Amino acid sequence: MKKTRGKQERRGFVSVLLMVSLFSLALSLESVQAVNPHFVCGQVNDAPDGTDSGWREVRLYYPADPINYGTNQVSPQTDRYCISATDIMNHIWRAEDILNVEIIDSGDGYYAGPASITTTGGNPDIAPEMQLLHLINIYSPLNTTYFSQDIFLNLSTKAEYSSAISYSLDGATEILACNNCNTFSTPFILEEGSHSIAVSATALNGSIARKTVYFSIVLERPAGRSVPGKGDEIHYEKFGTLLPGKGVMVKTVEKEEKGGVTDVIIFVNNEFSDVSVSVIKIKGEPANVIPPSQKVYQYYEVGLSGLDDSGIEKALTRFKVEQDWLERNNFDKDNVAVLRYSDALGEWQEIKATKTNENEQFAFYEVQTEGFSLFAIIADKLPKDVAVSEEGGYTRLRTSALFVTLMITIILVVYILLLVRRRKSLNTRVSRIKGKRGGFAQ
Repeated sequence: MKKTRGKQERRGFVSVLLMVSLFSLALSLESVQAVNPHFVCGQVNDAPDGTDSGWREVRLYYPADPINYGTNQVSPQTDRYCISATDIMNHIWRAEDILNVEIIDSGDGYYAGPASITTTGGNPDIAPEMQLLHLINIYSPLNTTYFSQDIFLNLSTKAEYSSAISYSLDGATEILACNNCNTFSTPFILEEGSHSIAVSATALNGSIARKTVYFSIVLERPAGRSVPGKGDEIHYEKFGTLLPGKGVMVKTVEKEEKGGVTDVIIFVNNEFSDVSVSVIKIKGEPANVIPPSQKVYQYYEVGLSGLDDSGIEKALTRFKVEQDWLERNNFDKDNVAVLRYSDALGEWQEIKATKTNENEQFAFYEVQTEGFSLFAIIADKLPKDVAVSEEGGYTRLRTSALFVTLMITIILVVYILLLVRRRKSLNTRVSRIKGKRGGFAQ
């Protein structure tokens, strides 16, 4: 009888331990899954008209269930994104799942995809490259400054917007371009000044899409080493008279959500007339220059006409840098600088920038220079004792989760052992009492 009871107790104890082990294993797997999500990454190229894909929301979803999706924003610096497939509600990620990635039109007519991807055991999975598109894609002219009177209107529309295409130049009466078409091009010879072209496209179901581009024509191009390229952002101002002690400003902000140069302020040491200033925000790397060894946030060039560096008393450039870029690269927000390229020396020269303000999205800076040329915004790394890698963060998180799981397991095992021991003690007492009663009965 005692042997049978002992076996039953041992079996019960083993069963409880097995349950505890399974529970601990489940916790461990959940912890590992929490710190090791399965990512789908990809790239969204800017629209043909130069509209940035940065900060736009990309969705990852199962084609049969688009309501539930994982999401992340496109990096404005790399045009890339990564979304955790394990974040999609009501779905468990598995290899060989078919998922879609897509940018949904948020109201401004721009979209991308959908693109389909079959998941693998790799992490991350790389989705097909997408391009930001508009219902109407105007390839030229762009929202920029041109140094020629010869302008081509060149556009295309989304497939279903093929019933009719019309356009209006500088607010004039709308002109029918074509019927039953998705593409159109025509040349213009325009006067110097500001212009606009408004395009409308009618879909087969009667819906109408509209898009307008604004651009300027300047026949005198300010001096500068860079020839504006595709995607470059150009800002141009012409001043009749510049006087000592009175600064003039060229604002270069088209979108508040974008980082980079925001203002260029010039103070002269003498009176100058008919001064032109151009600021080119260069996308990518400038031509015919060896890039600096540091990681560059933005290249820009300031060109002058009717004024050179000898006539400048003081020059200020204000710019802002995304906090996300600084943190992602372990850069010190208090150690940001601007490199100025010297054509005479053929090298980059560093100028320390002063941080003037910051908010959750940007850190704001100002730098003073003695003149203008080609510049690059850079930052230095945080000290090694401050920098924390993403991998290190995951390691600590994983270690913490496993430690908690281990502690829970130990506590449960100790608790169960105490219960078993207490039960044995009670059984022993009961046996003794029964023995005594038996003795009395005799």
